[in-house]
Amino acid sequence: MTTRPGKQTDEEILQDEKAYEQEIQHLFFTDPLTGLNNRQALCRDFARHLPCPGFLELALINIDRFKDINDGLGHHTGDLVLMEIGRYLDEIADSRQCRAYRLAGDEFVFLAAECEIDAACRELLAAASMPVSIKNHFIKLNLSIGVARAPDHGDTFEALIQCANTAMQQAKQKDSGRIHYFKAELLPYLEAQALLTGLEESLAQHELSYVFQPIFDLKQGEIIGYEALARWQHEGHSISPEVFISLADKTGQIHRIQDYLFDHLAKRLDALGDTAYLTLNISASQLASDQLFIAVKRFLSETGFSPARLELELTEHSLLPANDETVNRMKQLKALGIKFVLDNFGAGFSGLSYLRDFPIDKVKIDGAFITDIHQDQKSLGVILSIMNLARHLDIGVVAKGIENLSQADLMQKLGCQSGQGYLYSKWAGASSCAGN
Repeated sequence: MTTRPGKQTDEEILQDEKAYEQEIQHLFFTDPLTGLNNRQALCRDFARHLPCPGFLELALINIDRFKDINDGLGHHTGDLVLMEIGRYLDEIADSRQCRAYRLAGDEFVFLAAECEIDAACRELLAAASMPVSIKNHFIKLNLSIGVARAPDHGDTFEALIQCANTAMQQAKQKDSGRIHYFKAELLPYLEAQALLTGLEESLAQHELSYVFQPIFDLKQGEIIGYEALARWQHEGHSISPEVFISLADKTGQIHRIQDYLFDHLAKRLDALGDTAYLTLNISASQLASDQLFIAVKRFLSETGFSPARLELELTEHSLLPANDETVNRMKQLKALGIKFVLDNFGAGFSGLSYLRDFPIDKVKIDGAFITDIHQDQKSLGVILSIMNLARHLDIGVVAKGIENLSQADLMQKLGCQSGQGYLYSKWAGASSCAGN
């Protein structure tokens, strides 16, 4: 604010204060590098437009491989590139009845109410396709653009920008220099991305833990072991391990989760008592990596837990494809003294060949056969066959899904040594185990 000599009138003071406020507003809502509106302005304008009837379109624009420009030509050149893209957006916005923003870094936005944003995006792609001359360098730029529409794809700024980002990532995957429009079929991808973000945060926020279900000696009625299953409590909801373990497998996060859960487990071993064995579920990518051996060996060394009391539980999917590398990894782990359990035996097509090809020590009979054991002669026949096979191969058997005494009694008469299910206990935290 300019200070004049002598005494100012009230009107002059008000004018100066108004000018100062306008300057502050301009600074708050303007990107200093490009002169475009900034993220705060975008949030403000979105909130203003959304209550109105009609639609609002948002195009999220990203410069492909912008990091290469910064790393190769320097950040000053990168800033000049951002300014050039900002100039394109500003000129196009003026002629296309939309507004332009710099969101952050190399991300920009077009926002348009009641007019198609497609023409503005195509004009931008055409302008950016021409090499730009900056500091004696001719730079070819490629842009990827994702477009989402409110309220169809979201009625909040964060929801809409996430949809636009999902569409933009799809554009990058297909080819650079493309516009991709958010569609309903991208929702599973968006949900997976949201879960992935939550999964990354879950380790820091200690949202992952183990719950346990006891395994009983059917004859003595005593606890002989516990199966541990990972649980994720996120935003007040329990996320199924089938969902988040599968996601972690695909994204490579499974090994971080593996290490976290081993550390979590190490602090709760006292609750399991001194003799009960422990069964841990492992996934396909865990078994395919050398990191599992390292993690198991470290766990046994640091805790003093007897390897004879540790079992790793696999599904048929975990063992696909059957190859020497998988067998060798299993043998390497067995050399530590641990055992392998094949889960849901009898439910798949390859169970018998797995017993031949892999060093399996125990099978768990699929719970569906236990449920129907009194009503379905075929289920009973399958169980009898499994028990006979186990005796010949000298492997142990656990009956899963036991829900009543008659099932437990019959399985014991058939020669099954152990069982687990809701008859004995539901899944519970370590504090509910026998040691406490």
